[in-house]
Amino acid sequence: MKQQLRRSFSLAHPVRNAAGGSWRSAAGNGTSGGDDENDDLLDFASEEDEDGEVEGNALPWNILIVDDDETVHATTELALAGVEIGRRPLKLLHAYSAAEGRALISGQTNISLVLLDVVMETQDAGLVLARAIREEFGRNDLRIILRTGQPGYAPEVDVRRHYAIDGYATKDSLTRSLLISALSDALLGPPRGELSS
Repeated sequence: MKQQLRRSFSLAHPVRNAAGGSWRSAAGNGTSGGDDENDDLLDFASEEDEDGEVEGNALPWNILIVDDDETVHATTELALAGVEIGRRPLKLLHAYSAAEGRALISGQTNISLVLLDVVMETQDAGLVLARAIREEFGRNDLRIILRTGQPGYAPEVDVRRHYAIDGYATKDSLTRSLLISALSDALLGPPRGELSS
């Protein structure tokens, strides 16, 4: 039996909370009016599949957080605890500088997405790493979401024009629901080569 729950956010793709089931947009279009009367209704579905069995262990999405602020790492861990996207759990990896991020990315091919700060060792350290991911490492499959606390150093229009990124957010406006939606869009969206088709 499904329970109807009201939430003030919408999700573009299925996201499951591992602690208790799947979240799906019941409104169909995944949009929210922004006020309490127009909030999307979400169906809470059991983790059991159609045969009544609980789903097995799916390979996790490996998400690398590259940020020099330990608080950002801690709050991201808290925000994403127990969340699954596309029926896959999230595994968070941590780098506290662009140099550490570069080392992890060059040594691991199973990273699915990078949550990348812009201002770290230098004012453009994250942008330099974003370019290296695409050009030096040839990782066009690796999704990049830039998160910046100082958007003046990397205005969104300029960054989207000059860097092959999959998302952009300012830290002060990025809520838990927006973070989950951004991850869902990036991870479940079409592969980078198909975006212009």
